[in-house]
Amino acid sequence: MMKVFWSNKGTEFDIKATSLDTISSLQEILATETKIPSHAQILLTADGAELNSGSRVGDLALQGSPAVYLFDRACVFEGAPADENMRTETYDPMVTSSTEGCFQLLNNASHSSSTANILVMYQKHFQDQRVQAKAFLESSGKRTKEAKSILRTSEIQMCSLLSAGNNLRHYYESMFKHFSNFKDDFDKIVERNKDLFETFERDLKDLRDVELHAALKTSKQKTLLDMLQEGELRSYLSKFRDRHTHLSQKVEELNLQLENVGSDVKSGNGSLDDELAKLQKQLMEATQTHVDNSIMTNDFVKDLDWINKKISAISESDLKDLITEISARDEKHCNALKRAHTNQQVPLHVLVASRQLGSKIRSHFYAKLAKISHLQTQVRSGMKKMALFKNMAEDLKRRHRKLSKIQQLPSIYSRCMGETKRRIAFEKSFTDLIANFQKKLEQHHREETERRRDFAKESMSAHFFPYLMHGPPKVDIHVDRKNSGKLPDVCDPQELESLKPRFADSLVEERKDPAEAQAMRDEVERLRLELNCSSAEITALKAENMKIAKAHAGAEESLRNTLTAKQTLEAMTCKLRAVEAEKASLEQQLNDAKQDSAATQNLAQVSLELSEVTKENESLKQRLRAKNDEMEKFHAVEQKLEDTEKALAKCQSNNAHLELLGGKIRDEKRALEGELRDMSMKMAMLLQEKRSLSEENSGLKAKQDNREMWKTEAASRIAYKGFQVNDTAIFFERKGFYVAFADGAPNCFLSLENQQMMKGKPKFAVGKIIHITRKRAESSNNSDNPYNLPIGTVYNELTVEVLKVEP
Repeated sequence: MMKVFWSNKGTEFDIKATSLDTISSLQEILATETKIPSHAQILLTADGAELNSGSRVGDLALQGSPAVYLFDRACVFEGAPADENMRTETYDPMVTSSTEGCFQLLNNASHSSSTANILVMYQKHFQDQRVQAKAFLESSGKRTKEAKSILRTSEIQMCSLLSAGNNLRHYYESMFKHFSNFKDDFDKIVERNKDLFETFERDLKDLRDVELHAALKTSKQKTLLDMLQEGELRSYLSKFRDRHTHLSQKVEELNLQLENVGSDVKSGNGSLDDELAKLQKQLMEATQTHVDNSIMTNDFVKDLDWINKKISAISESDLKDLITEISARDEKHCNALKRAHTNQQVPLHVLVASRQLGSKIRSHFYAKLAKISHLQTQVRSGMKKMALFKNMAEDLKRRHRKLSKIQQLPSIYSRCMGETKRRIAFEKSFTDLIANFQKKLEQHHREETERRRDFAKESMSAHFFPYLMHGPPKVDIHVDRKNSGKLPDVCDPQELESLKPRFADSLVEERKDPAEAQAMRDEVERLRLELNCSSAEITALKAENMKIAKAHAGAEESLRNTLTAKQTLEAMTCKLRAVEAEKASLEQQLNDAKQDSAATQNLAQVSLELSEVTKENESLKQRLRAKNDEMEKFHAVEQKLEDTEKALAKCQSNNAHLELLGGKIRDEKRALEGELRDMSMKMAMLLQEKRSLSEENSGLKAKQDNREMWKTEAASRIAYKGFQVNDTAIFFERKGFYVAFADGAPNCFLSLENQQMMKGKPKFAVGKIIHITRKRAESSNNSDNPYNLPIGTVYNELTVEVLKVEP
């Protein structure tokens, strides 16, 4: 059984549920019982865990504490419904007569009335007392029952609020944990960005201090900073700073919002819990009053029955004693009714207080539910904002990485220059090596020519061998000793000597066709790997063959031992047969001796020999069983030996195959090495092709430079009719500001950012426009109207890349 508390109604009921039932089936049962659709049900446990429709009851460990709180979504969002069943009845008891006045009347009447009349009056008086006690009992019972029902409803609603508060606390703690981690990471981002903002101007100064190489210098680019678009870089930094500031403010606002939500989440129910506990204690007193009224009523009923019996069977002699006893009981009844009348105020007070408190708790319940729903909405909104802020923080990281690269540009430029020097030194070393090789070749050619001529003169006739009169064919290697690169010589002679390579093979490798050389390297490396793998496999097979040979030798040794044991077994079997034959003969002799009375003396000796033979027979049988076991092991070893011989044959065949494959690989390797040597003979052809390609590239480069020169010239023309991005404008100084020279385009000023970067007060400045900002003079403040224009004037602020400044 599972106990379900309907939070909105404050009622409870039991649902039959097992550990195998799903929450969805439980929701269908609740929809039938409460008329609340399944999609509008919210099921929470006492600790605030929300039940999913796909889970099972047993998975949630609800059987140990089978209590579930049911909430109606409609009531949560619509608020408290009107209370139509608000009761005002106080269940006042009907007072038949005043107990004390009736008692006094009976005392006065006892002196003047007859005895029979007194007994009748006492009988009627006891009847009235019973009716009064019953009225007190009914009144206290109704008041206590209604107060108990109201307090139970209030208790259920307060527990439901506790469950909903626990659910909200879970959401908030999870969200706050994620936000704390995000806040720590974001603080690190803020610290790094702060360092970048502080060092940005210094980094730009470092870039401005690095002069470009002479081959890279132009009229517009003289320093490393000129190669970058400083205006765009500063605009990018400004956007980066704005986004950084905006995101920092939003994160702080979200932090304050979460702190406020946390304070609201931790808020309790005020004094309602104390009032409810106090009223529950008073309800216990009211319950005790009801119990006392019940006991009093039972006593009155018994006394009424007693007096009825006494009146019907009383005698004249016992009348006086009866009246005395009746008076005593009447006095006891009057005192009990007085106490009951006084204690009747306790259930009344509890009933009124419980109604008031129930109304307060009901209003507080719906208000707190609405507040919890609002706080959950804020928490979910905070989660969405935090996800958005995470994306914005990632964007800040990317922008930080992009701007932080300007700190590395000087070192990158230095490494590039070093690499350029190394390559120029390499090319010079290569040309020197080729020149030396050509000199040695010419010298060797002359020596060979002289040797052939001397040989022809001494031993041969020139008519038969005319080629001996001439030298071998000449090989001309033309090397352009001028630097074929774009950069001029940037290496001193000592540095050049230290960077010369020691081996000519590295030079040959540098000047070969890269694709073909790489293909050859890959093929050779692949063959080398295959040969290594084959060698490793052959080594492994050899080791396995050694293991198999050792196992074969061990098996042969075991086989020999088994054969020896087999021969021993056969000998023992023969001996056993002889012993059995001897045993049979001895038994026959024993039987004969038993039949022959004359052989009685030899009977004991024969019996002794028979027992010894029996013992020997048993020992031989045991040894025979042991030998049979050894024979089974021998057969197993023979089977294993056959398997080993098969595996050995297979390994030998694989070994032969691998040796054949290794021979093929070695032949292919030798062939490839021959091809590699042949490729080195194509060196002169590749050099010739390089020289022709260099000449073609020089012509194309000259054409390209000429085209770029005309483009630069066209772009350098100063615009004055109107301005667009990438136009060139000239600015003249006027009243402390620089105004663009224009015809029909007034109020075009050089940006304050550019003016701050200029040194002194130049007469004019020429720059390439990279950004145009259109503004309006809104007031006379310097921030809104930096150029002192009339209010309402529209002006353009031009951000340029400064090309020339006239001091």
